Amino acid sequence: AIPTVARRTAARYGLRPELLGAPQFLDWVRAHPRSVDCIFALDVLEHVGEDELRALGGAFAGLLAPSGRLIVSGPTESPMYKIGRWVAGFENHYHHRTIFDIDAVLQEKWTTRRSIVLPRPPLPCAFRLFRYEVRDHSLIR
Repeated sequence: AIPTVARRTAARYGLRPELLGAPQFLDWVRAHPRSVDCIFALDVLEHVGEDELRALGGAFAGLLAPSGRLIVSGPTESPMYKIGRWVAGFENHYHHRTIFDIDAVLQEKWTTRRSIVLPRPPLPCAFRLFRYEVRDHSLIR
């Protein structure tokens, strides 16, 4: 089901959301090449396996318009981050990687245009936010 906030936002702007599983999403991407201006993958890519991350990175690249951008955020898994999650009662057993691991995979097809640390110093870094652009659309398959 589509989360309540997303459903309300879609209704407010007259959007028709589509809920797709991974295989259906890849088919949808092939049917809509270079049709999206911006993709937000916020605090989600640390949950997927490496093969799926590579597939999604390629799919996102094929979906974006030539001037499109990919916005990605994720946890640093730093000691302070882990303490904060522990205090909040969360476990990290479902995180497959850090934002730095995600960045290393995305750098194969993407160029980083901007990166920021969250929260801002002097607080300890818990998350990184990256803005990427496709390095070379001719390399996308």
